[in-house]
Amino acid sequence: MSRTNTFVSTRTKSTASLCLAAMVVAACGSTTTAGTPTATTRTGPRTTLAGATPSDSAFGLDKKSLQAKRLKVESLVATCMKKQGFEYVPLDPSVVLVNNGRFVVSGLSEDDFRKQYGYGLTTTYGTPLGTKTVANPNPNAKTRDALSPSVRMAYDKALNGGSEDGSFANAVVQGDFGKLGGCNKSAAVEAFGGGDALNVVSSALAEIDKRVTADRQMVQAEKKWRECLNAAGFKFSTSDQIDEHLKSGLKAIVGSNPENTTLDRNALAALQQEELRTAEADWACEVKHKLPVEPKVIAAVEKAYFEANPGLASKLTR
Repeated sequence: MSRTNTFVSTRTKSTASLCLAAMVVAACGSTTTAGTPTATTRTGPRTTLAGATPSDSAFGLDKKSLQAKRLKVESLVATCMKKQGFEYVPLDPSVVLVNNGRFVVSGLSEDDFRKQYGYGLTTTYGTPLGTKTVANPNPNAKTRDALSPSVRMAYDKALNGGSEDGSFANAVVQGDFGKLGGCNKSAAVEAFGGGDALNVVSSALAEIDKRVTADRQMVQAEKKWRECLNAAGFKFSTSDQIDEHLKSGLKAIVGSNPENTTLDRNALAALQQEELRTAEADWACEVKHKLPVEPKVIAAVEKAYFEANPGLASKLTR
C-alpha cells in the first residue's frame, strides 16, 4: 500500500510498500511495455497524518530521499543499458506510468489524476479522457516496441533480468527487492549502498506488512470497504478483482495489438467510463472506512517493530 494519499496508481499489494504513489511510479496494471513493471494489486492509502511513517524515515524512504534514489537509479540504469548496446531514457521520478507503461503522466494532483484517469488502466488508450491532455508516450516503451522479438527479449534481460517483477520501480511499490534483475538490480544496489541494505529493507517491510494486514482493525476496515463498494453497485471483493475486470475488458476490446485502430470505440468509451465510476466509488469507500484506521495501525506496528529491532536503520547507508 502506498505511503502517500495517492489512490490512483500505487494501491499496491502490501501495506509495507514504500512511499511511491504518483511520485515514483506506476499506475496499476501489469508489466509495462518499457520493461518497468507496475503494481498489479492495490490496497488503501499508506500514510500517517504527519506524512512519512517510521520506516520511511528509518530507511531513507521519505519523499525527498526516495526521489533522490529514483533519480540515481534512473541515471545508473541508462548508463548500464548503454554499455549493453541499448538506449534507455531516464524518467523523472515525479511521473506516473499508465496503460501498462505506454504513457507518462505528469502535472496532476492525486485527485485530478483519479478524476481524469481513474486507475490509469484503460483511460489512456486512444485519446485520454478529461479536459487536460497530459499523457505523453513513454520513450522507453517506444524504443522497446521497435525492436524485433529476439532483440526485445535481450533488452528485457539487460534491463530487469527478463523478469516482469525485476524493475526498481516495481520492487519499491511491492516492498520486495528479491526479484530485481539486470541493470535495475545493479543500480538499486548502488543506490542503497549495497545488497545487504536491500535485504534489510525488504525483510523489515515484509514483516511490518504481515503485522498490519493481520491487525484486527484492518481486517474489519477491509470488510467494511468491501461492503461499501458492493452497496454502491460494484460487486468486487478485492482490489485485484477490479484490476482484472478492467484489464480483461480492455483486452477483449483491443486484443493484443496496442496500436489497434479497428476496435469498437463505443465499447472502449463505456469501459473507460466504468473505470472512472469505479475509481470514485472505491476511493469514497477507502476514505470512509480505511483511512480513519490505517494510519494509526501502521504507526503502532512500526513503532513496536523498531523498538524490538534497535539499530536497524544504522545498517543502511543513505
